[in-house]
Amino acid sequence: MEDEPFIQANLIYILKSSYSMPVSAYVFIRTSPGKARDVAKAVSGIEGVKSAHAVTGRFDVIAFVEVPDMAALGDLVLSKIHGVEGVSSSETSIAV
Repeated sequence: MEDEPFIQANLIYILKSSYSMPVSAYVFIRTSPGKARDVAKAVSGIEGVKSAHAVTGRFDVIAFVEVPDMAALGDLVLSKIHGVEGVSSSETSIAV
């Protein structure tokens, strides 16, 4: 069939698009001692982070993020947030 490559390409695009859903999540961040405010400020400037605040309790910073899909969430947390000086660990909870 002459149109087969066109149809296959569009089917792949449709399938990929249907699995790409926006993701909202809270990222709970532990920092080095005395670094919570600096980390919150730095994390606030990362694309996809809607807000970040230094807090009291088990974690030092809580960030709310919105990204296009799970792959973007992984990249945001593992590459960008963990790349901030003073971040020692994090836990992520996806909003449902």
